[in-house]
Amino acid sequence: SISGLFIGLFILTIGLMVMNSYYAENMYKAEMFADNSLVIQLDGEEKNIDKFVSKFNGGELSQRYISEQQKTVYIQKYTNGYYVILNTKIVGTMDMGNSSVLGKYDDNTYIPYNAELVAGRFISASDVANENRVTVIDKFTADLIFGDENPIGKKITLGISETGMASIAQDNKNNETEITEFEIIGVYNSDVITLNNYLELNKFKKNGQKNLSLNTMVYIPETVYLQMYELNNKCMIVNCKNSNEYDKVEKFLTDYKLVYSSDFTEFNIITKASIIELLRNELKPVKMFMWLILLLLLIISGINSMNTMFFSVKERISEIGIKKSLGAGKAEITIQFMLEGVLMALLSGILAVFGGLLVGKYMGLLIQNI
Repeated sequence: SISGLFIGLFILTIGLMVMNSYYAENMYKAEMFADNSLVIQLDGEEKNIDKFVSKFNGGELSQRYISEQQKTVYIQKYTNGYYVILNTKIVGTMDMGNSSVLGKYDDNTYIPYNAELVAGRFISASDVANENRVTVIDKFTADLIFGDENPIGKKITLGISETGMASIAQDNKNNETEITEFEIIGVYNSDVITLNNYLELNKFKKNGQKNLSLNTMVYIPETVYLQMYELNNKCMIVNCKNSNEYDKVEKFLTDYKLVYSSDFTEFNIITKASIIELLRNELKPVKMFMWLILLLLLIISGINSMNTMFFSVKERISEIGIKKSLGAGKAEITIQFMLEGVLMALLSGILAVFGGLLVGKYMGLLIQNI
């Protein structure tokens, strides 16, 4: 009975940890969603988008144009004989003065994250007006391409030709991309965006058995983007000063969507709360299923405990007789047996939970080291 209870709680503890870790990356991304920010994904005719912008009231509204075409910015052969290839998506932006960068949450969704400027500056309104060929890159890209050198003022090529790389791109010989150089004016760091690339690169250096393809994002002025690249994806970021302004903007967007959504093929409002709620809804049925399994295990364990207690009492009849002869009442004897059962069950449950936590932590450390 005790071992059955132990196994049930142990399985539940490990199961919940594995399930939560499965969602941990997306939950971490959602929790890091820039505070007091919203994302609007609009797809429709330009006149309808202009109408929306003209009616918009409240918050700092900035547009981001995202190229779905990947441009190669780095190809390097390492000592293990395999290549590291860094591809980038190009984001055209009006102004990065709000210090937020876009990160890919899932295949169809981009959300804003806070970024720390570690060198140079962000793209400004003057860069957009003057159509300057400048770019802001992330710290991982700067470290990978320039190492310990200061990247500010250096050039980066967006779209390296892969024609000559016959060993890794035979099928890409007819897919040469336009080679375009941009001056680096800033380097930012955002843990959500850069951490995974660092982990993948470290793993490749230790035990790489195939070519490694990594992804990043670079930012260029909106006007330069519209001249050079096809408009594939468009989203708007609203940054609010405080929670009161945030509530007003969210209400305006919700009301506008109800009235004018027919003007757009797509009109999605993405908030931190909506993404976290979606994750929790995805997780809820799985957790309910695991709790149901636990309930069944506990019922089975309870029946086994009842049978064990019954036979335990039958085997200890002589002991009970001695207790009664010394003045013990029925209630006292019952309490003794109940306490024994409860204490043993409680002890097995505590051991199961702690055992599950220790095994889970050990598994996590083992996976991290691997």
